[in-house]
Amino acid sequence: MAEESASNISIDDSLLARLENCTNLPSPPTVAIRIIELSNDLNVDIGKVADVISMDPALSAKILRIANSPIYALRRKTENLHQAITLLGLNGTLTLALSFSLAASMNNNASQGFDYNHFWRRSLASATCSRRLGIAINLRKGEELFLAGLLQDIGMLVIDKMDPEFYQQLSINQSNHEILAAGEADSLGADHAVIGGWIMKKWGMPDYLIDSIMQSHDREAAAEDSKHQSFINCISLSGPLVDAMHEQDESDELDAVVTQIKTRLDVSDENFSSMMESLDMDFREAEDLFDTDLSDYSFSDTLLDRAKEALIIKNLETMQKADKLQETAERLESKTQVLEEKTRRDGLTGLYNRAYLDDRLEKEFTMANERGWPMVVMFVDLDHFKHVNDTYGHQAGDQVLQSTARALVDGTRDEDIVARYGGEEFIVIAPGQGDETARIIADRLVNMCRNMTHMVTGNQEIVVTASIGIAVLDDERQFMSVTEMIEAADKALYAAKEYGRNRFVVYTGQLDNEAMLVTGTSPAA
Repeated sequence: MAEESASNISIDDSLLARLENCTNLPSPPTVAIRIIELSNDLNVDIGKVADVISMDPALSAKILRIANSPIYALRRKTENLHQAITLLGLNGTLTLALSFSLAASMNNNASQGFDYNHFWRRSLASATCSRRLGIAINLRKGEELFLAGLLQDIGMLVIDKMDPEFYQQLSINQSNHEILAAGEADSLGADHAVIGGWIMKKWGMPDYLIDSIMQSHDREAAAEDSKHQSFINCISLSGPLVDAMHEQDESDELDAVVTQIKTRLDVSDENFSSMMESLDMDFREAEDLFDTDLSDYSFSDTLLDRAKEALIIKNLETMQKADKLQETAERLESKTQVLEEKTRRDGLTGLYNRAYLDDRLEKEFTMANERGWPMVVMFVDLDHFKHVNDTYGHQAGDQVLQSTARALVDGTRDEDIVARYGGEEFIVIAPGQGDETARIIADRLVNMCRNMTHMVTGNQEIVVTASIGIAVLDDERQFMSVTEMIEAADKALYAAKEYGRNRFVVYTGQLDNEAMLVTGTSPAA
């Protein structure tokens, strides 16, 4: 089948009229509609996303739950929606939220001729499998793959709503989608993949999603000319793979599916085995998240052995590497983003620069106040840094700044912002965090600097300690502006210097009260 563009979906006029005149076609829930709108908004921010997701408490709970699941495992627990969105990213959060929202409507139907139970379980299994295939080829679009896999057969729901007796009269095994699609095309002039693409376009979904759904059952020639080749291959191969798993050892399709996965996705024997072992864990996670039994979908030891045998027999090491062109295209597409990122960075340390810091501080401060989230600002200053420049030279001073910058990044969380404020001064922003976390991070940074040896010009080893001043925005400590919060962190830093350096001090409320500042001091070991 030739690739059809998302902007040119070919449907017979008579069928199109029937679809357009159907009054009960599947439609997105209210929250899903808002999520689709946000997905098309280039200026969307965390606050807008949080507001929409918060409209549905169950959806909020699922987003928090998946942020803390093994799929996104972290060393510390994600405790609020801000942290979850920061972890998942805006696009990832919107895509997952849309998946959860649409899943509820897909799993709440009944029909005499259409097996909704099998349809829903296969859709969820395919979505889970699509995401795992993407991981196997390092395609960083896990949430988008899950959504596309979940929706790839939505055209069947459309057909059933348009003609509730269609599948009963068709009398074709609904678990064999290749035969089913041929029967649909003979009777209607289009199969459920094309009709699924049509309704996705009607909903205002992006082209990559429409393309992947329209080509979801063409695993032989899918996406040969598409810039989304690897993405669409993952979708078109997910359904046949879960069908083979569902049939278990009786399936004659397994060898062909495994060969196609290896050929089209360039998956090695070792990666394939690892992928299938991980997929069983993914299914269990999906069962819990969507309250659905997927026990029929598993890769038994016998099935895995057959898959390995198929890989060896086909001499898969010589097969084409179909997704390399896509990787090149993605690198080219990201060139603009790389250039933009460079303008945000300090030339010496690689940290965020002062201009980006000022903008980010204002945004985080405004968001924290509007939503009642805590926030931490740390002022980090290297002790006696002038002595380093005077004694060892400015080149040595630059080396110390670079080493310290790396240590600050290593000692903070992925969601924290580390920037160079100027000279030997740095700023750390910890959004969504309070006093306890601030002290833990600051204590870690002070100790890292204290125990770090810098190798400077002439193979000389020196130690440069750091002093840190901390300002915490929370229910007990409020600031009228970012400037006031920075001033508080600066005063706390001054106190840390006054009381011996090589330590941190937490600002506790009064800029002119030394006793209040000393209360927040953590002395050096």
